[in-house]
Amino acid sequence: MSLMMLAGGEAALEGTCDLSAQGFSFLYDGFVYPGTIVYTRFESLPGRPLMKGIVRHCTHVDGRRHRVGVEFVPRDADPTASR
Repeated sequence: MSLMMLAGGEAALEGTCDLSAQGFSFLYDGFVYPGTIVYTRFESLPGRPLMKGIVRHCTHVDGRRHRVGVEFVPRDADPTASR
């Protein structure tokens, strides 16, 4: 489990689907636009460091559920910069 904070202040406790050195994905009850900044704390990491990411894709799964793919970015990165 990890705590997500979307740009705009919406927070949610979500289960992580995939986690790698480059990013992670999670299931969410709604569409999240690519380019949205996401802050997260992973409960399983020592010290629960604050991580910043940018949504790269959002795919409908079923009902309201979407699988959201996030790429980690440096915390001081410009969110308007392209990959």
